[in-house]
Amino acid sequence: MNPFGEKSSYHLLADTSTRDPLGALAWAENSGIPLELALALAASVLAGIAGPAFFLNAPVVGGAQPGLNLVARQGDYLLGLALGQLTETLVNVQTCLRRKAGNLTLDNLYSARHEGFKLRNNDDLQFMAKPRDPSLIKHDAAHQLGADLRHQEESVRMEALLHPDFLLGGSLAKNVEGRLGQCHGGLGYFTGSPGPLPRETGRREKQVDELLRFFHGVAAKSGHPRFVTPAETRELVLSGAFMFGEADLKWLIGNRRDFLGDTLLVSSGTSQVAVSNTDPETRQADAHYFLERFVSVAKHTLGLRRAGLPQEGGFTTWAAKAEFEKQQLQFLRELGENPLADLTTQAARLPALLAWTISVLGPDSGLDDYILATAAPVARRLTEAGLEPYLMTDNASLADERQQLARKVVERVARIQPCKVRDLVRGFDHQSMDTYRPVIELLLLEGILQQDPKKLLSVGTVPLARLETRKLIADRLL
Repeated sequence: MNPFGEKSSYHLLADTSTRDPLGALAWAENSGIPLELALALAASVLAGIAGPAFFLNAPVVGGAQPGLNLVARQGDYLLGLALGQLTETLVNVQTCLRRKAGNLTLDNLYSARHEGFKLRNNDDLQFMAKPRDPSLIKHDAAHQLGADLRHQEESVRMEALLHPDFLLGGSLAKNVEGRLGQCHGGLGYFTGSPGPLPRETGRREKQVDELLRFFHGVAAKSGHPRFVTPAETRELVLSGAFMFGEADLKWLIGNRRDFLGDTLLVSSGTSQVAVSNTDPETRQADAHYFLERFVSVAKHTLGLRRAGLPQEGGFTTWAAKAEFEKQQLQFLRELGENPLADLTTQAARLPALLAWTISVLGPDSGLDDYILATAAPVARRLTEAGLEPYLMTDNASLADERQQLARKVVERVARIQPCKVRDLVRGFDHQSMDTYRPVIELLLLEGILQQDPKKLLSVGTVPLARLETRKLIADRLL
């Protein structure tokens, strides 16, 4: 039984394909991936870049924590190529910021640290010298709290100068804390393969535990040693799109679902590839617009993050906001009824993250209708695809059993064709029609078997080797 009700499909997005204001559908088609994967990649990268600058004018499950963690197979080259297109320019931006940080002097740092102190007047200095003198207290406690909560320009500038990084690449086997410590605000977005997991079980478990620890946040000292005070600590947080080798990914699915529970499993091959129904020239132009727009918004978002300002996204009307919140509640209710819901905490964040991503990527006129038609259906499709690998693993023995049954059916039909279904079944030791009917119907549907007007079976034109394992256990999937 599908806890999402009627089986979701790509056609849920068909209405939006006639109006593609983002160019996302064209870019997805050019990249050879499903639209829902294109939007998930865009949301993951953009939210990871935003970090604390993320702001949506609607509820977000888990709050405005940074990033959307994705996990994929390292051999998924289409996904890797699309991810590379989204991050290529950002890597160059980080290189430039690093170069500037490398030219800093201690005088630069001192100036950035203390320039704001010049704004203090004599009364401020007297109060700092005699904080217990009631005659010097100018503001009530609530007013003082407001002042304390405001960003200090010197602190914001200091952080931007000292910590230029925001992207991580390469292996994560060693010194994750040191590399995150170089990231702005302690938040680093990783893309690519974190490296093969160790063969020895104990070391493998330890490495996965280390990554999981940084998913949740690790407290660390901040700043340059000469300018750090005891109060200056921050949380180091890792997010990103992680691509594991097939053997390691299978091991994680079978043995470390606690780690994968903080991610969403994605693949370029779990759904129909996007089709924009436009001519090649228009599709190329739309795809270019999407990528150009994405890079521009990502750079602007990074600028806001480094300035301590929010990247605001959301709805332009109260009616649209109310409708989205209704859709999100329904999605969360359905997800909560799913017995596998605890295997992906990231799924619960999808509607809000997708809404934010579409809204900040779209034109100034707003995309309320597009968000309402897209966010919830895409979230459902991504959730179904993300949970499928777990179901495939849990039903592996059943899949093998049905695979053997399908092979026996095809081999017997080849020997006695043309034949009636009842004659086919009589040749087996176990002769229950309920056992064989679903397999025979699937083989007919796939063209592996064919049936003439007289209901006689014969071998079809499609080889059995093309039968996807997932289709044999479709009744066990979402």
